[in-house]
Parts: sequence; structure tokens; C-alpha cells
Amino acid sequence: TNPDGQRRPAGPDGQGFFRAHLACTLPGLGGAEVSIAHKAKELRLELRFESKEAARFVERRVPALKALLTERGYETVESKVFDRLAKPKRPGWVGAVARSSKAVA
Repeated sequence: TNPDGQRRPAGPDGQGFFRAHLACTLPGLGGAEVSIAHKAKELRLELRFESKEAARFVERRVPALKALLTERGYETVESKVFDRLAKPKRPGWVGAVARSSKAVA
């Protein structure tokens, strides 16, 4: 599934990448989201964590991960590490309904 909870079929996106997304809670690191885009010998990673400490911990280990992936045959390895989880996406009509609603929460 993707970050907004919808299932996407396996296979290349419009740019020829196969994509995967995982959201979980890891012991010692807390909430985490991993997005992977893979094509031939190219790999793109996006790693998100709910805390700055977890993001820094992983970020210090990214060079070793890149070296390992290069040894395994990947020619291009790009990575980004964030200290915040992705905001859930909502359909545009939800905001329109919320703005037009006279209910007070």
C-alpha cells in the first residue's frame, strides 16, 4: 500500500521504477516509513522517522548501507532521511467539506 492507504499494483510507475512503501513501528526507533524505488541498477530510498534521534541514528549508518548496496551491484544509490513521518494524504473533497461545514469541534 502507499502512504494514503490505497493499494497500488506492483510494477513500474510512469518512470520505470518499481516502488514499495512500508510503515511500521521499530523497537528502539519508533515509528518509521521506508519508501523504495528500484530500476535496473538504480535504487532510491526515503527513510522517515518520528523522532530526530532515530533519524540521526539511521543517517549515520547510511554510508555503510550505500557501500553494501554498491558492492551488490547497484550503480546509483540515492537516499534521504527525514525526522518526521509523512502527513497522511486526504482526498480534496474532505477539505472542501470541512471548510463548508458549520459544525464546531
